[in-house]
Amino acid sequence: RIFRRFGLSGKSFIPMLVATGCGVPGIMASRTIEQDRDRKMTVMTTAFMPCGAKLPIIGLIAGGDKAIRNAVESAEDNAEQGWNDILKYNPVPEDVVVGVAASGRTPYVIGAVRKAREAGLLTGCIACNSGTELGSVAEIPIEVVVGPEFVTGSTRMKSGTAQKLVLNMISTAVMIRLGHVRGNSMVDMQLTNHKLVGRGARMIMDETGIKDYGIAEKLLLKYGSVRKAVSAYIDGSEDED
Repeated sequence: RIFRRFGLSGKSFIPMLVATGCGVPGIMASRTIEQDRDRKMTVMTTAFMPCGAKLPIIGLIAGGDKAIRNAVESAEDNAEQGWNDILKYNPVPEDVVVGVAASGRTPYVIGAVRKAREAGLLTGCIACNSGTELGSVAEIPIEVVVGPEFVTGSTRMKSGTAQKLVLNMISTAVMIRLGHVRGNSMVDMQLTNHKLVGRGARMIMDETGIKDYGIAEKLLLKYGSVRKAVSAYIDGSEDED
């Protein structure tokens, strides 16, 4: 469902995906988006670097960005603030909101998802209990039941890990369906350091049969992405000379 909203060819409007949560789940949502930005698998129009298409993907946490490093425990009790935080990004019905809460009963997340669904947005959630209130207000509930934590209430253990895996699956699957992955290679990654340039050059060598690393690197830097470089070479507009 997310892919269909993001991937319709010829669509003039680019939808927005918002992952929102509290505490550990909120950090997981925010850090998944951050990690995917660093690995060039997801993109955002402002803080996120584009990897071929401008797809706004936003991670929100109760208490704001400061809560990622310093807990703002009471923020999750505000059932109105989640939707208010989303409103800052001018949501429209084409957008998608995914609520992340281990217990499935956190007011901040439930309020955000409920309001989003009432406004016509596609909504989903990731919780670690079955039959949750969050699941009941989301159009597409994902409830990953991991059982009691080894340390009671420490959701950074099983629940946070499980939710992180699901978030990874969602973001990675969307990018694959949108064509940003070829085989198992991220062909639209940003060339932001020597490691990524080297990886990109080797991808070009694998795809084209070019034997000289220097030629592959020059081709990559000329076109700015593995996809464009490979296409130019295969189309005949570039050769090894």
